[in-house]
Amino acid sequence: MLFPGILVVLFLILFHLDALKRLYTLLLLLGVGGLMHIGQFLGVRSLKYASAIVLAPFTYMIILFTGLIGWIMWGYVPDYITLSGFLLVILGGILTIILNKEE
Repeated sequence: MLFPGILVVLFLILFHLDALKRLYTLLLLLGVGGLMHIGQFLGVRSLKYASAIVLAPFTYMIILFTGLIGWIMWGYVPDYITLSGFLLVILGGILTIILNKEE
């Protein structure tokens, strides 16, 4: 699965070679790619220790964290639709925890 992704990225890099000439940009891209790889690996590995039902709310927490990072780093203030989505994610996680305790 990794090989097709590498081919696509190499193809896309051809159109953006000027941006990659800066070492800082290249290091950022490599860092993001490495962290994404580690995150995917740990997410799959977590399924060994808990069921997908228990882990699903944590997967959706990514939405909350990206919204929070956008607010802190770039000043993007979430609108009411985004905030209602955050609320649904939080409520879904709480309900999942409560319903799994009853089993």
